[in-house]
Amino acid sequence: VTEVWELAGAAWSEPVAGPSPVLRNRRAVLAGAGSLAVAAIGVTLWQSAEAGVFETGVGEQKHAVLSDGTQVFLDTDTRIHASYDSASRVVALERGRCNFHVLGSDSRSFAVDASGERIVAARATFDVRRDGDEVCVVLTQGSAGIGAKNGAWQESLKSGDRLVSGRGGRRKDRPNLVPLLAWQTGQVVFDNDTVAGAIREMNRYSVLKLAVEDTDIAQMRIRDRKSTR
Repeated sequence: VTEVWELAGAAWSEPVAGPSPVLRNRRAVLAGAGSLAVAAIGVTLWQSAEAGVFETGVGEQKHAVLSDGTQVFLDTDTRIHASYDSASRVVALERGRCNFHVLGSDSRSFAVDASGERIVAARATFDVRRDGDEVCVVLTQGSAGIGAKNGAWQESLKSGDRLVSGRGGRRKDRPNLVPLLAWQTGQVVFDNDTVAGAIREMNRYSVLKLAVEDTDIAQMRIRDRKSTR
């Protein structure tokens, strides 16, 4: 706005040769610039909402609110696609990790698709992480159901449950949630993880990649260590 104001002032005070119009009203110029800015913002927001796509780059985290009021927190290098109609709400997690806070005010079913799995919840808070074909779901509030999109299997989750699904099968447990949820506060907590595993996790947040060449060191365990990214 300051730059537009200064430019408008210069145009008003300096003579203009030939038939070119002279800007004589800085208030009108500012009003026009403001209208253009609002129009540009409106188009951007409309396009984002219409496409239903939200994503983050490497090392970036972002809060978003979907059109139904569902609150989403996207972790690094994450992409989701929300598709709503009159009967259902479906969010496809294409990569990365998200925390979903689903409100109970909408009668339509809410589902998150990740790889071949579908998580269905009516009023709940949960994390979903996708690493290729492996999916990890951590439920922190409420209840949810998870199963294959083709309906081949179904499992119920309650607060504190984790379900991991991948090529090695599926397992359900109730782990220590502190390391799993630390990312939401900008931290990484390692609890009996290998050095190689810790490096893989830290590399998700930086374009500058760490590496360990010694296989013995790579398999060493890290206990009760916290890192702020």
